[in-house]
Amino acid sequence: MAKERGFSLVELLIVVAIIAAIAAIAIPNLLSAIMAAHEAAAVGSMRAYTGAQQVYSATNGGRYGWMPQLSADGYLDERWNRTVAGSWTGSFAGYAFTDLIYVAGWGQPFPPGGYWLFAQPPSGSGRYKYFMTGDGVVRYFEAMPGYSLPSGVVTGDPIGR
Repeated sequence: MAKERGFSLVELLIVVAIIAAIAAIAIPNLLSAIMAAHEAAAVGSMRAYTGAQQVYSATNGGRYGWMPQLSADGYLDERWNRTVAGSWTGSFAGYAFTDLIYVAGWGQPFPPGGYWLFAQPPSGSGRYKYFMTGDGVVRYFEAMPGYSLPSGVVTGDPIGR
């Protein structure tokens, strides 16, 4: 009788168990790394928005621009110029961005009042919501469900503390 070649069922099951154990360790770490990358991209995008607002304001009589204006005039790229649920928003890098422009005496172009930018991740895309005002400092807004702000941090604290 010729000797059979190949793997036994037990050997194959052991290999499958080892692969499953490695995946159980690696997948949560991968998801955590993806969230951290989305958060870093959101913070970087918020800082780019501040730069765009500063240049826009300097060339438009001190007024601030909405995301569609900043995008249409070339201060921000087209990712910032989208409409979601009837509101202007930028949605990329795992976050959705919404801006608010305040004008003294609402509806009058001068003097400028300021702006706010909010960044919120869709579920599972990031741990934190962020906001920024005209001072250009990115701050924690709140944590997403299932997460908490870093130890010692409260809403309104700048990131990187």
